[in-house]
Amino acid sequence: MDPRLYVFLAAITAASAFNAAFESCSEKCTVSEVRIEPCKSLKYCLFRLGSNASISFDFTPNFSATELETAIYSDEHHAKLTSIGNNGIVNACLHTPCPLEPGRQQTFNFTLYIGKKLPPAKYQFRWQVWNKNNEEEFCCLKTNIKLKK
Repeated sequence: MDPRLYVFLAAITAASAFNAAFESCSEKCTVSEVRIEPCKSLKYCLFRLGSNASISFDFTPNFSATELETAIYSDEHHAKLTSIGNNGIVNACLHTPCPLEPGRQQTFNFTLYIGKKLPPAKYQFRWQVWNKNNEEEFCCLKTNIKLKK
């Protein structure tokens, strides 16, 4: 894909997405802003089962990495949500530029299909992006969602 088109699509997504409430959960990285579409509430983002949701967040790592992985976890169940890729783990370099450099802010963009088989409920989910070669180096955020039929 033409890099200019990627930047344009990311700008459109960021402009239409809601700045969601979040909690950073890593001392090795600063998450400065989280945008989620669809989301219209600071309390939680409402997702319909069987639809897509997009997340975009700005982060500044305190580490370098040439290879990154990412996964979504449900904090209630302490398990990876396996619907996003190979056992729930995805190559994060497809969603943010690699390599990472310490102190350089980057944006991560991801669109996720919300499966129809997930139970409708409120959840806190944790999104992590980590150095594939050193899993102790990671960026992490937590936010609240509600899944609805």
